[in-house]
Amino acid sequence: DCLEADDIYEFRDKRIAGAFRSATASEPGKVQQMVREYHLRFVQVRQEDMAKRSLDATQLSFNEVMALAFHTSMVAERIPGETIRWALLAADCCERQRLYGRALERLTPAVRLVLGRNDLLVPVEDRMRILQRHVELLLDVDGDMSAAEATLDQLTREIAALPAPEGSRFDARRCLLAALVAYRARRFAEVAGIVKVLDSNEAAEDWMRLRGRFLATMSLDPRGEAERRLAELESLLVTVEAAAGTAADGGERAKAHALRLLMSELLNALGGVRLHVGKDPAAARDAFESALRLNRDPEIADRKGEAIAFGGLGDVWSALARDATDEATEAAHLEQAREAFEKNLAISRETGDQAGIMRMTSMLGGIKADEAAAATGGSDRGRLVAEARRFYEESTMLSIEHRRSFSFRFGFAGLVRVERIAGTSGGILDSILEEAGSAGLLDDDTRLFIRETLEGDGGSSELQATLARLARMLEPVADATGS
Repeated sequence: DCLEADDIYEFRDKRIAGAFRSATASEPGKVQQMVREYHLRFVQVRQEDMAKRSLDATQLSFNEVMALAFHTSMVAERIPGETIRWALLAADCCERQRLYGRALERLTPAVRLVLGRNDLLVPVEDRMRILQRHVELLLDVDGDMSAAEATLDQLTREIAALPAPEGSRFDARRCLLAALVAYRARRFAEVAGIVKVLDSNEAAEDWMRLRGRFLATMSLDPRGEAERRLAELESLLVTVEAAAGTAADGGERAKAHALRLLMSELLNALGGVRLHVGKDPAAARDAFESALRLNRDPEIADRKGEAIAFGGLGDVWSALARDATDEATEAAHLEQAREAFEKNLAISRETGDQAGIMRMTSMLGGIKADEAAAATGGSDRGRLVAEARRFYEESTMLSIEHRRSFSFRFGFAGLVRVERIAGTSGGILDSILEEAGSAGLLDDDTRLFIRETLEGDGGSSELQATLARLARMLEPVADATGS
């Protein structure tokens, strides 16, 4: 009912504009009409300005793209096409800066318009892209795998409804995502079957098949097939490196880029296997340093891969410290390990990689606990115990929040060790274990691991009583038959 010339929508008073901008989008039905009109008018005015200046989205600054993504998200039901457009652009901008957590946040309004819905006329390409990106970003930030599974389920149904040539093209990428989700969820037995489906898809590109082979290799049983895993990773590295070179020489830039990304992941994985299976710290260090150089290449610029390489180098220096023959060498190697783990942690916090944060806080807690156990001065010992406890508590609470039983085991074991070193009662352990139980983390393997951690002497009498009580809490529960 207002003329375009009417200045009511300019909201010249910054306090009014600020109040409108801060209105939540979590319950769109409760957003007042005036607030919605403000956001809609902002988008209209900004797009008119872009048209007058002949600007396209690629010429906008990062902050301008973020602003348009936010304002369109507040009126998503009114302008779904524009909401999707700017959500995808904003996610792209964040991802280029390796801000994966923020990219997921910016993509969410577009996800809400397609996930579990078919009432909007969204082009097939956009629907596929949104759903695929949602899974990819959940994997990047080590997010909720149940959410990733739900998105994959819808992606599977929608691809099945497409004509064969088009459906096969989308299904190849879906298979890769499904294999990675199964791997992250530690359902290793499923990965090989998914990769076989990928191999049989004629629309799958060579780099996709190689990535599938990598995931299948990493899913081999580390206890019974460790040597095979090492040999296959070494062979696969040679194959991928040659394929990347051939693609680059042939001017296939997209394929060469995908293969180099795979090579960076392969080097990080190979470094860990060379260290823990091959018992070769020098070869492992070479792999991690190669991965670090590759991930720092401007064409790759993978901050998460860089963090993983630093974590691997920290593992190498820790192993060398354990094998050191004198205290000076051991101390020097431990300091190098600490620096590498801290670099990983800083990048993991920057990119929102929760798995990286869980692992690095646990590793740094271990280093501080070692230093506390060796300290002779009371003040130094107290400071180191406090630092170790802080790292382990963060790792443990994040594990509970994100329901990661494997990470929880090591964080909790670290806290038990800190209580023994400090000579305290361990009262905090009760509440943490109860929270883990409420979160469903105390599966049989986790219970067994923690019971073994609780065994042994050391610590105050109050701590021994606490540990005995926790051990009873973790005893196997008899079933109805009494077995």
